[in-house]
Amino acid sequence: MKTLFFSVDELYAMYAAYNSVLGVWQFVAYLPMILFAGLAFKGTKGANSWISLYLGALWIWVGLVYHLMYYSEINDAAKYYAAGFVLQGLLIFWQGIKERNLWFGFRRGACGLTGMVFILYALVGYPLLGMWLGRGFPEVPAVLLAPVPVTIYTFGMLLWTYKRVPDYLLIIPIVWSIVGTSVVVLGIYQNLGLLVSGVISAVMIHRHNRIMTRNI
Repeated sequence: MKTLFFSVDELYAMYAAYNSVLGVWQFVAYLPMILFAGLAFKGTKGANSWISLYLGALWIWVGLVYHLMYYSEINDAAKYYAAGFVLQGLLIFWQGIKERNLWFGFRRGACGLTGMVFILYALVGYPLLGMWLGRGFPEVPAVLLAPVPVTIYTFGMLLWTYKRVPDYLLIIPIVWSIVGTSVVVLGIYQNLGLLVSGVISAVMIHRHNRIMTRNI
């Protein structure tokens, strides 16, 4: 039975296994991430449910494939992370598709600009830093279909919402922003962006929710 602790070599071996199996499909996932970020930026009418569907699917994929099939090989806690990620995906489905509470669109001001920074970091900054700080492909920290970039991307997208964001929709991403930063001690320094995005998003979305509540 594995312990909760693993070495940097075990972590990089897990990255290599995950990246080698997915291959080009990680980068194929890059295209809809850009597409849906663009639709969210424009506030395209009718795109909200599709954006929510994709966001939820990303969380479920990471939970079932990354955490349950790969990360669990070196970390016993991964099965709990998997459950959390799948639950988060289902909550996004519920709020964005069933309840239609997630309306996306770029807004001028701190939330809009910060959301843009987080999305760019998830799509560009995180992969590039991983390649620069890592050991080269395929041992580079998982690029896109992985918990850290997906969480940061989600924070950015939620900062582009018009309506009040349900508080419970932030619990799992914020918890992961703390847990996922733990591998910084192994030299995965780009994960510091996860903690930063979690703290800033928690504060900004809380303020946004208070404003929206006063305006009801």
